[in-house]
Amino acid sequence: MSLTIRYGVPAPAAVRKGYGLVAFVSNVFFEADEGATANDAALILCRRAFGLGKSYIAVRRNQAYQLRDKDGAFLADTAEDCAQYLWNGHATDREKHIVMDCLLENIDQLVMHKPEGEDLNRKALDKYFEGEETFTHGLMDIANS
Repeated sequence: MSLTIRYGVPAPAAVRKGYGLVAFVSNVFFEADEGATANDAALILCRRAFGLGKSYIAVRRNQAYQLRDKDGAFLADTAEDCAQYLWNGHATDREKHIVMDCLLENIDQLVMHKPEGEDLNRKALDKYFEGEETFTHGLMDIANS
């Protein structure tokens, strides 16, 4: 089974300076090869290491309420997964806490992000990137700048 992921127009999200991360909130469109589709807003974290950019869909809007659960398990697990991916499996507690800060800081923006339909998304992307072929390249170009 393969999964195709397309991104909507990115809205910059807050990240403290010195963390080496860039964050965006964007609508994400998922499509499985069987034809099943889903879309939701997501917080996307990006990091450049050794000249290569990585991006990670940290949390989707429908999961945002779980970030503030009483025991903090979902937040800790999500931050751990994201940090390990972005730091190539060498994330320390510091990196995990950096990701936690970013997740908590951007919950409101994620929840309030305007949903896009697929047609509106394509038109907005065409206008935003002015002929950029695919958003995945555009997202990494923004993250690497």
